[in-house]
Amino acid sequence: MRSMWLVLRADVLSAPFALAVLLLCGSSAEATILNDYSLVVTGNLRSSSEVEGRVLVGGDINGINNSSSNYGIHLDAGAYSGVDTLLVGGDINPTINLNAGHARIGGSVAGGINANNGSTWVDGDATVAAEVAAASSEMTNLSSYLYSFGGDSVSLPGSQPAAVNFSATPNSEGVAFFNIGNGSNLFDNDKVQQMSLTMGSADFVVINVGGTSIHWNHGNMVGEFTTETGRSRVLWNFYEATYLNTHSRGFNGSLLAPHSFLRVEGVVEGSVFVKSFRQMGEVHLPVFAMDTFPGPPDPGPSVPEPSTLLLAVWGLLVAAASRRRPVR
Repeated sequence: MRSMWLVLRADVLSAPFALAVLLLCGSSAEATILNDYSLVVTGNLRSSSEVEGRVLVGGDINGINNSSSNYGIHLDAGAYSGVDTLLVGGDINPTINLNAGHARIGGSVAGGINANNGSTWVDGDATVAAEVAAASSEMTNLSSYLYSFGGDSVSLPGSQPAAVNFSATPNSEGVAFFNIGNGSNLFDNDKVQQMSLTMGSADFVVINVGGTSIHWNHGNMVGEFTTETGRSRVLWNFYEATYLNTHSRGFNGSLLAPHSFLRVEGVVEGSVFVKSFRQMGEVHLPVFAMDTFPGPPDPGPSVPEPSTLLLAVWGLLVAAASRRRPVR
């Protein structure tokens, strides 16, 4: 909500004041949704495949060509007994299989749920809507927050085929940030032979990726991208994408794209957080391992104390309102 307020008032607040207000609103960003779920889809999910961990779907679950889908398949049934492992805001239309824990459905269940290994479920649960709304807000805010850090650039091949190497340089919090201005220059570049990662001393890696429509047609992920450490500690942040298609390639690391439709035919080795999803490949554990990101990037010059800052912001608002008051 705070970022929306800043956008609406951009005609009044200068950039330094806007940044200062943002800093007042908090010094860290919670990432709990990233390590709670293997899949979050705030809209509709259409699936013929399976998810290994916990799942939240804001809209309906539908099949592909009347197929069924499977949830919680790698969760220990004993450890997750009675724990919410599937939350659905809308309806479940095909038959699905729940392999651990408890499912809460906001709408109705048309095709049925095969509750395996002692799992349970209930439909018509009106409380799910609030959890869906909270998850959607958290995803969007987190994506914008991570984008504000920018990141190191990487060398992308232009004329000759070559590998793309992500060599992590962490900040004081142990997080390395990369920035790809246009994701098509990486994922749909016929000169990209492969993508490799060297984490070095970094604990976590965030790759901010721009571009609204991205197809992954060239290159594969290798090196530390494909290790258990890499898969649980790398987050790809597609902060402005509205369409993503990984085709049949294996995606490694967690994928955050709160505004996007995603189409997957290969496997995702990590968690997925998107607006809508056509899933024909499996979503595997692990989830993202970090639960709190560091504070905002260094703003440079110091900002006023809170009381002084708020008075200054109030003065700007009053002045702007006065300028817009019609002359009688």
